[in-house]
Amino acid sequence: MNSKPEVRSVRVNKKTNNYVSQNRRPDEPPGQRSDAPTKKPPKSDLASIVAEYLELSGCQKALEYFKQESERPRPSNDKATLLGFFDAGSRDLFFARIGKMVPSEIRESNEAFRKLEFYLHVYFFAVKRPAGDNAAAHQHFVAYLESRG
Repeated sequence: MNSKPEVRSVRVNKKTNNYVSQNRRPDEPPGQRSDAPTKKPPKSDLASIVAEYLELSGCQKALEYFKQESERPRPSNDKATLLGFFDAGSRDLFFARIGKMVPSEIRESNEAFRKLEFYLHVYFFAVKRPAGDNAAAHQHFVAYLESRG
């Protein structure tokens, strides 16, 4: 007897974005088909489902590559968050995020980064200044010039 679990056919309900089973297991009675929608499984479950499918299909080389790729660390979402702060004109949040992303030794010693930081401060002062916040934006820009600019 084969001890491997049976691969079941699954489709996605486009309206609800849920997975729906198409088949029933041989041990299920005919009247109890597993067609009830289920929520999407977490990514770890999806990875195990794909790995199981590749194993049962005999795709050993693809399974090896899939496992290697699954174990690689994923890039963080810092870049998207940073760009969101930039587009929204959230100066304080933008520079706080840069402070977390860029090591202090680079922020202090790298001439190209210091130029970029200066131009970013000019941009936030001249272009992305909140309406009616001229005094605060001016004060922030002057404080930057006096301390780092």
